[in-house]
Amino acid sequence: SPVRVVSSAENPTLDILSVVAYGGQLNVSVLAAEGSNVSVNVVDAAGRSVYYSQEVIQSQPTLFTTGNMSAGIYFIEVSDGVRVINRKVGIFAE
Repeated sequence: SPVRVVSSAENPTLDILSVVAYGGQLNVSVLAAEGSNVSVNVVDAAGRSVYYSQEVIQSQPTLFTTGNMSAGIYFIEVSDGVRVINRKVGIFAE
């Protein structure tokens, strides 16, 4: 079954609502002001960027889905150019 990590609403204009790790993918649900340019960067434990996406937010919330990722610890950074939110998540072998 999927692992769900839910954050509290720290900032009403930028927040990571949830991170779901399932089947080697990360689904990152982001809340940001419509029209803002948001980037999601996922970095592995060795400091390598393994996923990056940037888009203008059109709807709430916006879902970012990575490709298949190996088991391990990852750091998620979400930024709107002004604020940065970080989360740590693990993907475990099934």
